[in-house]
Amino acid sequence: MFREILAMAVDSLRADKVRAAMTALGMAVGTAALILVVTVALTGKRYVLAQIENIGTNVIWAEYSGVSSASAGATATLRFVWIS
Repeated sequence: MFREILAMAVDSLRADKVRAAMTALGMAVGTAALILVVTVALTGKRYVLAQIENIGTNVIWAEYSGVSSASAGATATLRFVWIS
């Protein structure tokens, strides 16, 4: 049974070479795009974290005051205070 499946796959590839090449090209481009997006995201994350670390640890104070239920919807408040 495996031999029949393999023979059918090879026959299909031989019959429509352009379609097989375009499929292989699409898989290669898709994989490269995924790797590129993940690399850019991780590099950006590292860059932002490095910039925050360069500011210093006593410069920013973040305060979360909770969620307030308003008639229009719940809102969360986050306040940043710059300490000089």
